[in-house]
Amino acid sequence: MRPSPFLLALVLASTGFAIAIGAQTAPADASGVAPALHTFPDAPGKDTVQMVCGACHSPDYITDAPRNAKGWSDIFEMMQAYGATASDAEWAQIKGYILGQIATIEINKATADDLQKLFEVDVPLAKAIVDARGANGNFKTIDDVKKVAGLDAKKVDYRKNRLEF
Repeated sequence: MRPSPFLLALVLASTGFAIAIGAQTAPADASGVAPALHTFPDAPGKDTVQMVCGACHSPDYITDAPRNAKGWSDIFEMMQAYGATASDAEWAQIKGYILGQIATIEINKATADDLQKLFEVDVPLAKAIVDARGANGNFKTIDDVKKVAGLDAKKVDYRKNRLEF
């Protein structure tokens, strides 16, 4: 199914508007140092995202759009329908990178596997996060997440814009 000309015009106009607005202050990374503006987080797949997605979109346009995994899946389908081209391996890298580094996550529904990837922690700590949620009830704030024993508060702060409660 091809997108309507109106939808295509809307997406292109929104892209131009987002670029015209300019960048906002970048959040600090896990070490507490803010990354340079107009960059993607460092992780496997970054180069592929820059090459394929960066051909039309600025990093800020991609990183500043809070979307969960379902929202990003819709975007991937739409971009392919618009003619974005990449090999199957490149699409896999793009999806893995976006979902692992940019997509929002429902912290109170996330599996231990999801949390392990999100916070870049080992399996026992990811399970401890799930156990803490089960023992104390759903997390309501970032500070609730930071109370999990062994979880580095800087890692939580770095990802705070990605957490949905």
